[in-house]
Amino acid sequence: MSDIELPAPNLVWGCDAYGPPRPEEPKQPSELDNWRYSLDHILMEHSNSEPETVGAKLIKEFRQASQGHDLPALLADMLDAAGKSSWRLKLCRRRSGNPGRLSDLDRMSLFNAYESLVEAYRAEKRASPIKTARGELAKKWGMTDEEIRALIARGQGKKKRKSV
Repeated sequence: MSDIELPAPNLVWGCDAYGPPRPEEPKQPSELDNWRYSLDHILMEHSNSEPETVGAKLIKEFRQASQGHDLPALLADMLDAAGKSSWRLKLCRRRSGNPGRLSDLDRMSLFNAYESLVEAYRAEKRASPIKTARGELAKKWGMTDEEIRALIARGQGKKKRKSV
């Protein structure tokens, strides 16, 4: 027997016995992933709409996707007031109050535009990049500077309280 020690085999699934892990092949999105993306997009796009409008849009999407699948057809029947299901789903908001005039998708795009403008103005070494970005966005979106400031503050999340 020789005194040469072999390295321990790599026992992780998808790896060669004595080598580094093989790169994974790009994973194709599943049908469930596509559904999740589609539903997220619909709900974000219509987040400032009435639940009846969102429900009608979802029913339409579910009916179109129900060819050969039972789940979308069942969900469409449950959401539809005239559906055949013995169960009924009712859409309602989780938060009370006015949803605002911008959808979640618009808020997200406004916040991303704000961040990229501030970054660009800082790179140009402008005097006050934050105020300039707010002013430009207020003009572009037809809002006041205070409304833009409030939307951006909400987009950045809650601030931690300073402990005394």
